[in-house]
Amino acid sequence: MVDISPTAVRLYARADAIESEIEEAIADGDWMTTEELLAWPDRLLRGDLDVEAEEIKAKAAILVRHREYQWVETELPSTWAWPG
Repeated sequence: MVDISPTAVRLYARADAIESEIEEAIADGDWMTTEELLAWPDRLLRGDLDVEAEEIKAKAAILVRHREYQWVETELPSTWAWPG
């Protein structure tokens, strides 16, 4: 059995919470400009809109710019204690 430090648990929980906040904002369309929102119906009718791909791309772009998320991702591996 591997011991997981309380710090690792807190960091992982925070990373998960940030991802959830971002997914919610994406689902609400909060990440798009008005122009992008207005273009979606036309793109959908033309058949060149993949909503899932757009959401995945947006999430990745937002997470890369999110300072706290990047800090958590950097700190998390240092909290791992491998048995042995």
